[in-house]
Amino acid sequence: MNEAIFKQLKAAASDLIELRYTPKRHVIASATMGASGKIYTAVNLDSYLRRAAICAEAGAIAAAMTAGETGIQAILAMRHNREESDSEPQLVSPCGICRELIADYGIHNALVFVPSAGKDFSAETISALLPNRYAKQGKSDH
Repeated sequence: MNEAIFKQLKAAASDLIELRYTPKRHVIASATMGASGKIYTAVNLDSYLRRAAICAEAGAIAAAMTAGETGIQAILAMRHNREESDSEPQLVSPCGICRELIADYGIHNALVFVPSAGKDFSAETISALLPNRYAKQGKSDH
């Protein structure tokens, strides 16, 4: 099951970054699966003022929530760099801020697909990637 979800999300994010890739603007695309099973995508919004940048994962989560999802069950991000010869999108790990968002909006300890040596991916739960997350006392998961 994890492999089927990975393939769907990877295809959606890879297709999007292939289409929308713009150097120094959009180099990462994310795909997330909402509670309904529907897939939502977004590209990162880079900015010369680094604090104003928005990660692709945040955009995909926002798209899912805007569409009425109650949470996300899985997510990944793909980075592309066409300046490298024969480059294909590569799976990347979410930053710390995105891990917090995934923990906040993930349901049933959402899966995060991350790079893994010798394999296409590793499927990790958000609690494994973000132990002891920032949360109200006594509340650690949704």
